[in-house]
Amino acid sequence: MPMNGQQALASLMAHPRTFLRRYPLRIAGANLPSGVLPFWIWYWQASARPGKVLRTLRMHATDSFRMASQAVLAGANSHNFNAHSIFMAQSNVPIVLHRIAAGAAPNILITGALSGCSFIVNAGPNPGDIDCAHLQPNGESGHALHARLKPLYNQVYGLERYDHTTPTPGGPRRDRNVTIIGVRVSGRWKIYAQKLDLQNQYAIRSVHRIYPPE
Repeated sequence: MPMNGQQALASLMAHPRTFLRRYPLRIAGANLPSGVLPFWIWYWQASARPGKVLRTLRMHATDSFRMASQAVLAGANSHNFNAHSIFMAQSNVPIVLHRIAAGAAPNILITGALSGCSFIVNAGPNPGDIDCAHLQPNGESGHALHARLKPLYNQVYGLERYDHTTPTPGGPRRDRNVTIIGVRVSGRWKIYAQKLDLQNQYAIRSVHRIYPPE
């Protein structure tokens, strides 16, 4: 029987890397300014993950979960919690980083899925602070946005790091998007990128810690 939402959140918070390597997680970001917002998590559907070695072709059955900021979207056995939510802004306006102060509750960070966007993480002025932004390319390509941001910030996770295409009758088609999620562990943030396969029920393709970098 799949975990319910409360069990899934507890597992994610206790062992974030293990959870993300085992369970696909899709997030619908909030269309509200960055800040602490309510979210819901629930079981979504059967999916797949690689074996013990990620990036292999041998896939195993697993469960997948969803998160959303709207209660009306939540499925059965959902669980409500608060999270630091990072708003998806357009890249053609001045960049505003959202600061999360050290120790500021809650201990989870969420943003919408990346499908061409870039996510910025800067170390803040005090130990444990972080500054974040999620930018959607507007008037530039996802590759151009990533290249423009890289020299300016500590960590930028953008299209150059997850671009991938698959052949289709209409030509090559991009087939990855990325879940970005952070968990504060012992007073320090660990932020992960989980690559999901759009053509295979959002199967996990890889998991990387993007902050602090591995």
